[in-house]
Amino acid sequence: MKLAVVEKTKSRTNYSEFFGEEFDRFQLLDNPAIKKPKVADITLNKEELNDYDYVILVGAEPCKFVAKISSVVKYQGHLVDDKWLPLTNPGMLKFKPEGQQAFDSAVSKIKTYLSGSNIVYKESELDIQGIENEAEAEGYLKDLITKAKDGNLPYFALDTETSALCLLYTS
Repeated sequence: MKLAVVEKTKSRTNYSEFFGEEFDRFQLLDNPAIKKPKVADITLNKEELNDYDYVILVGAEPCKFVAKISSVVKYQGHLVDDKWLPLTNPGMLKFKPEGQQAFDSAVSKIKTYLSGSNIVYKESELDIQGIENEAEAEGYLKDLITKAKDGNLPYFALDTETSALCLLYTS
């Protein structure tokens, strides 16, 4: 697995301390004096990131300019577009120590992706069926009960909506 970390500018942060993985390190900007970068300020060649399985984007600017992720806080620790792993800048914890728990949780989630223990399914790999009426729902549920009794249904998820279709996923 190839892993990269992208941060706004070069820092002394030891990301191995958080992830324990080997990775390549990139900076969005060569000039650390730029506080609010514009597209013209970006010196990172995004094409260089194409060969990586996962890219950890540290801070708001790498998230915005590399992956068009609008909120690092909202998405930190979650896999976005099968490649990007947003993370708040650990340097911010000095100014906002109340963010430590969310940061630690995000690091933990990222580790599950890196270890392969957090399985991500693509929609094409799922058995998703739309239920449009009561008779279909009843038949489908009876089938699930039969499979569960036979031991052929390890798990399933049920998404119900009041004004839309009900989607069922089974393994």
